[in-house]
Amino acid sequence: MPDLQLAGCRPEPLAHYLKALGILRLVSEQVDPEVRGWWADDVFWLRTKLSPEEVEQFLLEAYRPTPIIAPWNGGSGFYYQEEKLKEKDPVTGKRKKTGVRNQPTAATRVVDAVASSTAPRLADFRRVIQDARAVLGARNYQEAPGDEEKESLMRELRGQFSDTAVNWLDAAFVLTEEKPKYPPLLGTGGNDGNTDFSSNFMQRLLELFDGIAGKPSHQASSWLQEALFGTIVGGLQKGAAIGQFNPAASGGTNAGPGFEADSLINPWDFVFMMEGALVFAAATTKRLSHSGFGELSYPFTTRSTPVGYGSSSGNGDNPRGEIWLPLWTSPARLAEVASLFSEGRAQIGRRQASTGVDFARALASLGTDRGVQMFQRYSFLQRNGKNFYATGIGRWKVTHRSEVNLLSEIDGWLDRFRSAPLGDRAPARLGQALRGIERAIMEYCQTGDAQRTGNILIALGEAEAILAQSPLQFRKKYFLKSIPLLSPKWVEAANDGSVEFRLAASLASVGLRENMEPVRVEAAWVGWLDPDTHPRVVWGHGSLTDNQNAVLSRRCMDAQREQRKGLPLAGKYPASLNDICEFIVGNVDERRLEGLLRGLTLINWRLVQESSQATDDRESPLPALYVLLKLTHLPHPFRGISIPYEPAIIARSIAGQSSEASRLAVRRLRGCGFMPAVEVTCEPANVTRRIAGAVLFPISKQQEASLAGRILGPLKLERHVTV
Repeated sequence: MPDLQLAGCRPEPLAHYLKALGILRLVSEQVDPEVRGWWADDVFWLRTKLSPEEVEQFLLEAYRPTPIIAPWNGGSGFYYQEEKLKEKDPVTGKRKKTGVRNQPTAATRVVDAVASSTAPRLADFRRVIQDARAVLGARNYQEAPGDEEKESLMRELRGQFSDTAVNWLDAAFVLTEEKPKYPPLLGTGGNDGNTDFSSNFMQRLLELFDGIAGKPSHQASSWLQEALFGTIVGGLQKGAAIGQFNPAASGGTNAGPGFEADSLINPWDFVFMMEGALVFAAATTKRLSHSGFGELSYPFTTRSTPVGYGSSSGNGDNPRGEIWLPLWTSPARLAEVASLFSEGRAQIGRRQASTGVDFARALASLGTDRGVQMFQRYSFLQRNGKNFYATGIGRWKVTHRSEVNLLSEIDGWLDRFRSAPLGDRAPARLGQALRGIERAIMEYCQTGDAQRTGNILIALGEAEAILAQSPLQFRKKYFLKSIPLLSPKWVEAANDGSVEFRLAASLASVGLRENMEPVRVEAAWVGWLDPDTHPRVVWGHGSLTDNQNAVLSRRCMDAQREQRKGLPLAGKYPASLNDICEFIVGNVDERRLEGLLRGLTLINWRLVQESSQATDDRESPLPALYVLLKLTHLPHPFRGISIPYEPAIIARSIAGQSSEASRLAVRRLRGCGFMPAVEVTCEPANVTRRIAGAVLFPISKQQEASLAGRILGPLKLERHVTV
């Protein structure tokens, strides 16, 4: 079989993707059951016994359109308009209505034309129109039914129509125990705003074929060349509706050289597009289920996640959902393609993907069918009155990301966060925080590197901080708990090798979460506390250095009040002296460092094994003031001697008084029997404050010895004072 390249069928726009499915379906069902189709080089290919000329001949001469009608819709062509008198209402100024519906519309004329045709290729269409009119007549419907009667009509039509027509119904809606559900692919039951897809389908057919004999129109052949092979032709139809499927062809503002432009479409494109949508029909009924949010589960369709693409803003677009369309690369028969849509899966563990973020995670965890290497992502965005547009928002490869399963640790919390009313009744920043988390997850799923994993932690830390600042009653009402303790695996996964990460991990390993937000952290549990009765929370809106100093002071004060033997400054991830030097001189990105710190404090550091970083700190030019401050604020005895805490040392340092702080530190060390080689040090006030903040970074005992070797002489045992 020769391979036929359909250059007119590409993954974007959605109309052209569906067109490819439609051509494959029609050729398979009506002329060559062995035909296969696949995606390669960004176009669709057919492997068929037919030559290109024979494919064209079949479509022009023998193609039998699927009966696509929607009698439940007002614009379907089954209901006349109400007659109006010439006389005007004196109050409204509008022509008076008679109450009699007898005025034809463009849509009713199209239905009449198809119903009265004698073309053999439209025989199924005529039969279905007759069946629909019989049902509507028995119900005495003069206008489209309301919501309550619509479901009843849909059920009756489904029982009356032929199998071919039922396929269309299954693609347009699904009847559930509650009410009809509408997959976003076909709008709300076959219409989008004022555009009825079934009426437009019939209009396009009458532009392609003579309504009497069914012969192709004089332009049908050239239009077909363009639809199949991308051949540039003129004479496209102006003003014809394309609906949500091809935003670029829908006309409107800025669509042409002037202020407004008519839509331009190829009738074949619309016809093939609608035929392709029926590939989803069987899939809908087989895969119908309800997510935890009571929404329809539809193949490769999720609730919208307004992140992960350049124009996403999180507001204003009012998305109706997303669809992730598979681009399979191996030749497949129609039955195999239909099976892909009906049996295809996008799962996270044992649950089905329900959001765009979920789908991206499924791709990163290989939670999709084998043989599909890539997906084209579309979002249905409302950007023109009532109308939605299927906007392509990226191509996603199926690539395994080893750490993506770590996200299962926050699934329960994230689902609860999503379900909270993040609108007018919630603090405005909560919605931004949710989008930040989802954006970070999707970026990780695309690239999979440690920096993106760190960005997830940053987003989680930001969300936790915003939640902590929201009213406690709001959190209680909507069960918005603090983020659960994360596993130590996050530390390795987020380690991007940067000085910011190492310093953030060092601080977080001290266990600062209770100093940063009103929570109580137990061995395997964390919960909110009342911020008004939780004095340990001292992290505020100031600079990183200011907050480090506040925490240092608070922890030392608590230790003194509680009469602890050592200062609570030990950590499982000691910082290198070189990194501490970089912090003191200001060679770090403090915003990222603090963001990583907030995220890394969410980790259960009790389960983290103490790090033994192999670093060469011999050349780090640390200020003598830092050495003095660090040696007087160790979490354990030094050389077997407990150095008593002196609050004034840190107080003077935070005040920027380096000379006085150093004198006090030297005095304290000498009082413990040590002989510092300096008497006093002088540093600028701002540097002094940074040095004080640097004391909070834990270091190893080996590094403590290294510091002591720089500034301390031999121990004078006779001057040792036991405390």
